[in-house]
Amino acid sequence: RSSNTGLLLQNRNVRTETFKTSFFNRICHLWNILPAFIRDSPIVSVFKDRL
Repeated sequence: RSSNTGLLLQNRNVRTETFKTSFFNRICHLWNILPAFIRDSPIVSVFKDRL
């Protein structure tokens, strides 16, 4: 995570099919393509409104 790009997630290299298809690995790309003003929302209700 770097301070100028917001809360980005990184996909990790995995060895098993189970982890490759896990929720975390599938959601990383979707999270990272959200605009920064949505990812950086201060509270959950604001995040929901912006989404």
